[in-house]
Amino acid sequence: MAREDLPDGFGGWQALDATPQEESDRKFQCGPMSINAIKEGHINFDYDGAFIYAEVNGTKKYWKQLKEVETDENGRKIEWEELSSESASIGQHISTKQVGKEEREDITNQYKYKEGSKEENLSFEVARKYVRITRTARKEVKKVIEINTGVPSSIKFGQDLSFNIKVKNVSKSSQNVFINVVAKTMQYNGSLVAQILDTDFHKQISGSKTEEFEVSLPSKTYLAKMKGDNNVKFFFLGGVEGGSQTFATQAILEFEKPTIDVEISGTPKLLKNLKVKASFTNPLSVALEGGVFRFEGAGIKDAVVAPVDKVKANAVCKVEVNIQPRKVGSRRIIVGFSSKQLQAVRGSVDIVVA
Repeated sequence: MAREDLPDGFGGWQALDATPQEESDRKFQCGPMSINAIKEGHINFDYDGAFIYAEVNGTKKYWKQLKEVETDENGRKIEWEELSSESASIGQHISTKQVGKEEREDITNQYKYKEGSKEENLSFEVARKYVRITRTARKEVKKVIEINTGVPSSIKFGQDLSFNIKVKNVSKSSQNVFINVVAKTMQYNGSLVAQILDTDFHKQISGSKTEEFEVSLPSKTYLAKMKGDNNVKFFFLGGVEGGSQTFATQAILEFEKPTIDVEISGTPKLLKNLKVKASFTNPLSVALEGGVFRFEGAGIKDAVVAPVDKVKANAVCKVEVNIQPRKVGSRRIIVGFSSKQLQAVRGSVDIVVA
């Protein structure tokens, strides 16, 4: 869109958010904000530049609440201690849908420069001119251990999970290491639902040696707590017992669910019955009960709901229905499946209605 209220070069694509996380000018609104301005650090431009800049350039920090409140040299109370930070985890893989394709298009480079580049540093310097920076004192701690959590990015839904946490002692002396691992189911919006794992490890690691700690999460443990599109979020807290080095981090495990195969028989015609078949394989080692398919889409006369009988473990689940297209042209039939044990299984097929 044109931005005649801004200097030349800041029209074009704008960032807007119809459901922002906080108020702007006493209303829940956000944008429009020039994407070029965001990239160059001109967060003083209207509207909500500082907020959107932070959304794509923020630093994730982990904190520990102190047992006793401390006071710094300026007399300010300190209730929290920073454990660790991640400067490259926010604002990654900014995406949109490709034009004319059902594929993801990465537009991260439209919002920000490459991590660690001279251009990125210059953008930060420009942005800092327009905000008040609050700096938190952090005690410099000599690193004696390095930790790799080893959580996979995804697994097939219904599989047992097992991964190893690797801890390397980079010092020459032995270190007593502790690690606490907590896992909770998480909704698509980040809200946590139920705790499914809480385990602790303690071990003495010799100087310059690496040890591994195995974390296991049986499928029956998480299946009992999963709903819809839930994922699992892991929380790690560890360090050296009796020492000053402590670390914290998080990781998200996503589940790969089967895709529904959707096929049509015959030529789609306006207001004529069209036979549609849908099928997928039950990925679980338990039967699916109360299963229901739902067929719908823009230009389809009515949504069709098709219950199915009990589906045995690892068996094929299939159904056949008739639908009636009510508009000509290119249309898409979207199919969803839900049962007591498995939800949010989806598939689709494109058709041309004559």
